[in-house]
Amino acid sequence: MSCSIAKCLQLDECCRAETAISPCCTENASVASLKILLERMRKNCIKLGVYHNARYNKYRGFLFYLFRLPSLILSGVNGFFAIGLKNYTTQTTVSVINAVISFVCGIITSIEISLNLQKRMESELDTYKKFYKLTVELDKELTLFVDKDENARQKLREFTEKKYNEYQSIVSLSNIVTSETMISEDEFEKICKGNATHETHEQRESRRNYNKEKISAIRNDVNTIIPEWFLSCCCKCCKKTERLEEYSERLEEYEKQIENHLSQERLKKEAELFKKTLIEKEKKAEHNKKMIQHKEQEDKKFKRQIEETTDTSYNDIKIDINDETCSCLPKMNASCVAFDPGD
Repeated sequence: MSCSIAKCLQLDECCRAETAISPCCTENASVASLKILLERMRKNCIKLGVYHNARYNKYRGFLFYLFRLPSLILSGVNGFFAIGLKNYTTQTTVSVINAVISFVCGIITSIEISLNLQKRMESELDTYKKFYKLTVELDKELTLFVDKDENARQKLREFTEKKYNEYQSIVSLSNIVTSETMISEDEFEKICKGNATHETHEQRESRRNYNKEKISAIRNDVNTIIPEWFLSCCCKCCKKTERLEEYSERLEEYEKQIENHLSQERLKKEAELFKKTLIEKEKKAEHNKKMIQHKEQEDKKFKRQIEETTDTSYNDIKIDINDETCSCLPKMNASCVAFDPGD
């Protein structure tokens, strides 16, 4: 057994027994510690196998739906346009269409090659198969192992050494794990380890939360390697842009409010003018009616006066025949009789 496995097993035993670490020796590793190590490897193999299987399916979907299928459709359309549009359009337009479609296909294939999705997909599939195989072998050994004698223990140590090296080789050749959940659940990356037999559920949950918080804090610190002055400048620029956006939004709101106010004022003025015009029209109509009535009354009065004057004049007019003014008539001895026009 290698020194790294022995140190790991001795460290777990000393943590549980609260004793000092003994020198590195394979004979000091007990069957219980070997089973604990194998159980951790089995759990990690199951989680990593599921993770890499999901990544394989993800890469396969991306490769098919985003790159392979569009390139196939565009190449088929390009061939159809190159042959079927000759009788309907000119050759220049057909050439331009074919060039554009070929350019798009070239961009899609170049992006696929730069992302290297095919090799990643194959690597994820191979890693998933290896982890699944290792999981089955570990589960078989843990289930069927019987502690009979020293020979069985030695075989268990050799098996543990072999599978531990195999686990390390698979992890080293596989793609890096980017899932925060997977990293926080890794059996060999736990900062605070507890004893599953002597701890309560609350202690176990607090320990898991502590491990997740510490690992996420480390990852956040690593992700913020950008210089602080650059971040401060970016933050200032972002704040300026945000403030400008806020100011522009406020100005738009103020302009809308002013427009609404002006429109309301205009409507009020128009309503007042309309009321004034209606009142003036009503006044003019009443005035015209009064004038018409007054004229009618005046006309009636004038007619009455004319009728009265005509009646009185016919009754009062008399002609004196003996009047000297009447030179056209011969003089008569007898007095002139009153002349009545009605006779």
